[in-house]
Amino acid sequence: KKNISFLVLLVMAAGAVAVFCAVRGESGGHRLMVVSYNVGTLNGVKPSLGGIVDVIGKKGQPGLVLLQEVPDEASLVSIGRGLGLKYHVFGAYTAGGSGYGLGILSSRELVNSEMHLLKPNGHAILTAEMVMEGKRVLVCSVHLERVKAVEKKKDGFELPWGKAFQLLKTELISKTPRSMAVDEILSLPALKRPGETIIG
Repeated sequence: KKNISFLVLLVMAAGAVAVFCAVRGESGGHRLMVVSYNVGTLNGVKPSLGGIVDVIGKKGQPGLVLLQEVPDEASLVSIGRGLGLKYHVFGAYTAGGSGYGLGILSSRELVNSEMHLLKPNGHAILTAEMVMEGKRVLVCSVHLERVKAVEKKKDGFELPWGKAFQLLKTELISKTPRSMAVDEILSLPALKRPGETIIG
């Protein structure tokens, strides 16, 4: 049986969005706060590392942080230090002529990390395994192409409910760069193994 916890909300494809979620182990005893955050630029302004730590830490102490558009590994380590997360994996790649980084920070040891470039648009997924309740859990940080139809405002992105549902319908029934990337992600050998998976 394969349990996949998707933290990737459609609006995340807009960029610079943080998503907070609590995941419970199979026995229900262990709770893990998971944060997925695209730390990329918004209107040409890149958030400071201290600002990133503040946003992530505002809801409490996360046990797992999945980051997209991380400038470099030193920045990832600095964010991890600010959050008290001592384990990390980092992967860098180029898409559309721009350099990007994916990072995973964890309170638990991370092993067997792999970087996979996605074919439709050159973005990527970084995977690693961590142990939770004695079992290996696959954790994945994913960077997909931004939905260009989402209107960019001065302080962020605006996505009214009607447009969000239309966008969701399009992503579910049409071939888009993101839907093709999701198909490719779900076909990765690591995701075919039995066990728990967290994707953000």
